[in-house]
Amino acid sequence: MFPNATYDVHALGELVNATYFRNASGEMTSPDVVDRTTLLYYVLRYFNSFLMPVIIIVGLVGNTLSFCVFRCTALRSFPSNVYLSALALADSGFLLTLLMTWLNVLHVPLFHTQGLCQLFVYLTYVFGFLSVWYVVTFTVERFVVVCYPLHRYTWCTFGRARVVVASLAVVAAVAYSFTLWTTGVIVLADGSRVCTHLPRYDTLLAVAGHIDSIVTLLVPFVIILVMNTKIVYVMFYSAEHKQLNDMNVSHQAALAAAAAAAAAAAANVDATVGDMHAQQVSVRNASQNRITKTLVIVSTAFLVLNLPSHVVRVYILLLTSSGRAAQMTWQLRQWQQLAQLVYYVNFSVNFFLYSLCGHNFRSYLRHVVCSLCAGGGRGSRGLRRTYSFRGRRGPSSLSLRTLTLQMSTSPSGLSTGRDSPT
Repeated sequence: MFPNATYDVHALGELVNATYFRNASGEMTSPDVVDRTTLLYYVLRYFNSFLMPVIIIVGLVGNTLSFCVFRCTALRSFPSNVYLSALALADSGFLLTLLMTWLNVLHVPLFHTQGLCQLFVYLTYVFGFLSVWYVVTFTVERFVVVCYPLHRYTWCTFGRARVVVASLAVVAAVAYSFTLWTTGVIVLADGSRVCTHLPRYDTLLAVAGHIDSIVTLLVPFVIILVMNTKIVYVMFYSAEHKQLNDMNVSHQAALAAAAAAAAAAAANVDATVGDMHAQQVSVRNASQNRITKTLVIVSTAFLVLNLPSHVVRVYILLLTSSGRAAQMTWQLRQWQQLAQLVYYVNFSVNFFLYSLCGHNFRSYLRHVVCSLCAGGGRGSRGLRRTYSFRGRRGPSSLSLRTLTLQMSTSPSGLSTGRDSPT
């Protein structure tokens, strides 16, 4: 997100200011230096003019629907969805700032207006930082659930999730406040205006660029990669171990079933509650695996879509740090812009990943869409009723009546358990 401070202002400006950048002496060069003969130039021009608004609009619609599903249905009773809701808001905020910047293509230069320039730059950094770290937070949450299940109900709580989300927002708002006074609108020799960083802050921005690369690239990348690897290993090992145990103790299962039948004959009601609780646990465990797989896919997609832009950015930082800024050719900047387009897709893709991998998400999405089409009729009331039956208590405190109501009101016809938000 924090680009090389010696030639551009930020990730958004890399597309809008594609024809304005600083040469080795620090002077702003004009569009005549651009090589317009390459295929990559025309590809980028097409993407910037036509593909960018599609990414923005599709992303805003998808993130809005995701937020409604996570906050307006029974899924809001799961702590992990606090992070996913916050992620949807952060991604939408970034896309809105990107939209304001893209309007320059339509000759609406809001981005190059004094005041709005600083605001859009600031919001870009804030929302970009939050998007990265909200992915990290739900990855950590899944890591705890899978690898330290005994700590799940003490560490993965609503209160803790809300504190983490709010704390990250405060940190981002304060940490990137320097962009409000290190950027501005510069008037070029031809009279045109461009939003860029102020040259007198080159040293400060170069240091900030290195720090930001560590905070938004290196640290999150390592955390997500290590934790996802551990999660996949534990899930694979658990599945393999379970299959082996099932084969070795099948005769013990038969004896246990006979004992359960005898107990049921002695106390029919208790056995009924016990059977339903056992079924609840079984469904919850299966749902636990589904949500974990979904979020692993989401965080992995995040890494894949972010990696190209960060690799190019690190390379450019190394060039400028070693005094080889003159080697930054226009072709390199074009490849950087192409990597930025891939990076922007990251803010629009999560809705499709939820829909593709999340059975419960698809079920509740249908209810949300039907509710919106019906103007908030019976569909939304049904979802609120489902939520009210769930409550926020652990599975052990649920009564027989509550279990029955849960199974009859879930969109899929079966209770999803406490830890199955998608």
